[in-house]
Amino acid sequence: MIIREATEGDIPSIVALLKISLGESLMPKSEAYWRWKHQDNPFGASLVMLSCEGDTLVGLRAFMRWQWKADGQLLDAVRPVDTATHPQYQRRGIFSKLTQAALEQSRQRGYHFVYNTPNKSSKPGYLKMGWSEAGKLPIDLRAVRPVSMACNVLSLRRTTPVAGNDHSLAGYLEHPGLEALLKQQDRFHPAQIVTAHTPRSLAWRYRDVPVARYFACGVTRGNTLDALVFYRIKPSKAGNEFRITDVFLSDQADTKQVRRAIAEKVALHRADYVTISGVHARGMVQGLLTGRGMKIGPTVVVRDLGGDTTARLHDFQAWAPSVGDLELF
Repeated sequence: MIIREATEGDIPSIVALLKISLGESLMPKSEAYWRWKHQDNPFGASLVMLSCEGDTLVGLRAFMRWQWKADGQLLDAVRPVDTATHPQYQRRGIFSKLTQAALEQSRQRGYHFVYNTPNKSSKPGYLKMGWSEAGKLPIDLRAVRPVSMACNVLSLRRTTPVAGNDHSLAGYLEHPGLEALLKQQDRFHPAQIVTAHTPRSLAWRYRDVPVARYFACGVTRGNTLDALVFYRIKPSKAGNEFRITDVFLSDQADTKQVRRAIAEKVALHRADYVTISGVHARGMVQGLLTGRGMKIGPTVVVRDLGGDTTARLHDFQAWAPSVGDLELF
């Protein structure tokens, strides 16, 4: 059995293995989706390791690139996101071998750390391989329509998202003040580790993503962009969730104006409640405070790749990932 790095010519075989191993789940199994996720990523092409038996692809492990920054320093990281083993080759240690090979390649390339959000079933395996638990991302939840939420829960009905005719996302991504706003985030998040977003990475993440629809709202002054908020509407047992995934504020941002802009969108989409990362941006949302810093976000595990960042990654006051950074897509 040979373990090697994938090439572009392997993509058809990779997609075929994903279909055989995982079936057609919520995430599409197509060459277009794979290219968007693993080749078009502005942070860099994914590190993809393959296991082959002769001419047959029997296993794959993909580490998606992501770039963070803190105190002016860029931190290159990878996130294990896609794995598959051919049904006829399971229980042969292929997953572990591919993971170790990907880790070694990551070290050789000078990446700083690896992180991901495993489920309860996969987390013990990561801890056994040297990952450590950073904790659950804290989430603030504010109820907007508490009576509707209670009725939804009691009736166990599934709500239908109200998208509305909102096409503002493209306009904000093309706003002439976007780049200047992003450059101010170092001052807005002093000494915190945050994603090193650019206009290109935001367009890839929120406009071009093929598996979910995102929206945006903001506060502008002519060619100046003072605030930008990305969000999505997600149905749940409690009703329509207004999930704020990223918030960018300038030094001149008026919190009241930002709150009004968000409230207008909440009303437009008839959302029942709003969620936002508790460490990312507080005071941005109106409504009945149901929970602050609730441990309902994804569980995050991390592993150092030879740097000195791991200790800071265990403190969500120092490491400030947004919900949009950690969503699976």
